[in-house]
Amino acid sequence: MTTVERWFWWGLCVVVAGCGDEAAPATGASSASAPSATVPPPVPPPPYGPGPWARASAGDVQAHRRLAELHDGERLGAWATRGPRAGIALEALVYADDAELAFRALADILANQPERRLAVLDVVYRIALRPPRQTEALDPPGLVKLLEQLRKLASEGPAGPVRSRALSAWRAFARAGFTTGPSASEP
Repeated sequence: MTTVERWFWWGLCVVVAGCGDEAAPATGASSASAPSATVPPPVPPPPYGPGPWARASAGDVQAHRRLAELHDGERLGAWATRGPRAGIALEALVYADDAELAFRALADILANQPERRLAVLDVVYRIALRPPRQTEALDPPGLVKLLEQLRKLASEGPAGPVRSRALSAWRAFARAGFTTGPSASEP
């Protein structure tokens, strides 16, 4: 018997011995009383229900990312303006690759819904912090409208959280190179 054959038979014995009794089905009276170790207990459904909208409403960041993959920025921006899913859609915009398609809708929210300004400004700031796309702007008029609204909020009214967040978002866009020419000066 060669060395290779010995190793083969030795390995086969180890494998067969490793299978042991737990792999073989038990027979007799003792098997009826012992629970089966090979069948795992059923997994209960998640408490927040199916679908990315339900998971996102429970605070799941991966569900927000999934929504950004499923829906384009323009649709998320439209949903962010009104409806029961407005907050979820607004948060999903942070993860959308084409979030700039929603800039026009975000500017409208900033102009017409003062109670939602802080949430929108947080999302706009987080979008502005991302590296700029190495392609043409998807919606230049939307970007201009949003920058005008940020400038207006940053330069008017009393000092407060809305003004400071608008200024921070505007500066983040300026650092990313979105503001040029005479309008690039400090608001």
